[in-house]
Amino acid sequence: MSRTLSIIYYGIKSYLRHKDVLFWVIAWPILWLLLVAYVFVPPTGGVEVRVAIIDCDQGLQSNVTAWTPLYSGEEVNLTNEVVSVFKQASGVKATYMVDVVGCRCSNKSSCRDYAKGLLIKKGYDIAVLVPENASEYYVNWIPVNLTVYIKASTPNEEYLGYGYALSPLFNLTMNSTLERIDRATEFVSNYTKYSTPSNVTYNMTGAEYSRYIRFFFYSIVFPVNPSIDIVKPRTMVDRPGVVGWTTIGAIGLALMTGLLTAGAGFFVFRSESGYLKRLLASSISLRKLLLIDLVENLIISLIVSAIIVAVGVAIGARILFNPLDPLHYIAVVFILLAALFAYGLGLLLAPITRSSRATGGATAIGLILVFLTGIWWPPKQMLPQPLRAFAYVFPPSCAFDVVRDIVVWGKSLVDTLWNMEAAIIGTIILYVIIALVYHSRLEKFAEKVLE
Repeated sequence: MSRTLSIIYYGIKSYLRHKDVLFWVIAWPILWLLLVAYVFVPPTGGVEVRVAIIDCDQGLQSNVTAWTPLYSGEEVNLTNEVVSVFKQASGVKATYMVDVVGCRCSNKSSCRDYAKGLLIKKGYDIAVLVPENASEYYVNWIPVNLTVYIKASTPNEEYLGYGYALSPLFNLTMNSTLERIDRATEFVSNYTKYSTPSNVTYNMTGAEYSRYIRFFFYSIVFPVNPSIDIVKPRTMVDRPGVVGWTTIGAIGLALMTGLLTAGAGFFVFRSESGYLKRLLASSISLRKLLLIDLVENLIISLIVSAIIVAVGVAIGARILFNPLDPLHYIAVVFILLAALFAYGLGLLLAPITRSSRATGGATAIGLILVFLTGIWWPPKQMLPQPLRAFAYVFPPSCAFDVVRDIVVWGKSLVDTLWNMEAAIIGTIILYVIIALVYHSRLEKFAEKVLE
């Protein structure tokens, strides 16, 4: 027993000497965890969006000819309305920094050049041109042409810019539309009381008629009114829940890269130090050493997991594990099952791995599998069809889906039965293949690596 413990101690000590492995197993997952926590799910304020409002509006002129029955006579400055909707749109995902700049353009071409200079030279993300007749047109119910300029240094920036620009302006349009429908309903209802021919009668009260007119206008503006409800698991509705789940994903990233690398380096990590040659000359069998090595790496994985969890909790993660829920222990089992698969996959590479540098290839394979099978990002649904089909049967991916289904979505075992079966059967098949490959060849593989 003491000899086994000394081998485990030596193995862990030797493992910790490989700084490149430690980077991929500890530093890389923590780096991604911090990136998600502070870039994609920031604590407060979200992304800062700088908006320039180019104010060319001349306001209401003294000779304004607003349509008297519908114009209430209020003072309207459309530039102020635009500024207001952007400031009110600030929230968790984005904070708008709005500046009103003077009008320094006389035509469409010069305005575009002016806006371009604001975006590129002054660092603004969005520029909104309010034309000279904006307020006058607005009170006369004439469409106002607001020109929106969006900085698009990258396709991603362009995509986000559309959302940041159009969402506040859509709210302005929506509020104006609803207000005008109410005014138009009141006007039409009052007007028809006196202009309707005497031979036309309505079988409805005045209130019912006004309601009918209001819905009539609503149906013109909104012929279809979709209601969108975003359904999130209760554990993912806030930042601590998202960061908590990301912490679990970081553990999965560490296990896949670390154990796959450890399995691939089973021979070379020991041969380069001369330890493998001494073991072959001793009475201990390589099969026992293989089992000890697996235990070593599981211990290292627990240490790494504890470090990642500590970092996650420090940056505000709510760890989702509930010790009172038996299903959550099943989730832990499937994390270990994914680790066993990763180690076994590495063992298949061990006979052809001739140096510790070559284990970097195993690390790269682990990273590719993590990012292309839905274990980390992107989700399976966003993968191309061939990769998606592979991800739905890849055992570690299915194992982490079991964790996601149980811990995040609160599903029953029946609801995630397919993922459980795929993870268990796939791991069994892998170790059957390993048994066939290594049967009576373990020592030969070791001697070949030593050549």
